[in-house]
Parts: sequence; structure tokens; C-alpha cells
Amino acid sequence: MGTILASIYWLTQAGSLLFPGTALTDPEFAGRTPYIGGVVPMNQLTIEIVFLTLVAVGFFLEWRALKRAPEHAPEGATGT
Repeated sequence: MGTILASIYWLTQAGSLLFPGTALTDPEFAGRTPYIGGVVPMNQLTIEIVFLTLVAVGFFLEWRALKRAPEHAPEGATGT
């Protein structure tokens, strides 16, 4: 559930890029777009890919940890 909530913002941002004529940077910053390593532009698409990847990695790591955890009820649980 937490993964869904964390990714909703970034997924809606990515969906906004589907509208025709949508720019990847704000017009006032178009000429000042920084580049990562001189190659990859630091625009909205780059940021979305990074954060959605981080959410996916976090989900996978937590899923794997939960899968390996021993199945037992917490102390004091009666099962009712």
C-alpha cells in the first residue's frame, strides 16, 4: 500500500507528459537545464524515472525481506 501511495504523485506527473506540446522543463528554465555528466538532461522525465526506480527498488527489497521473515504470530496473540 505504501508503494502505491509513494508512486501516485510520480505516475500522475508522468501521465501529464502525454498531452501534446508538453515541455519537460518550465519555459523560464529552458535555457538553463543542467546535464548529468554532460549527457543526460536534468528535466522532469529524468527525475520521474529516478524516483519511480527508487520506489520500485524499495518495494522489491521490502517484499524480499518479508518473504524471508519467519511466519509466526506476535507474542500475546490469541488467534481470535
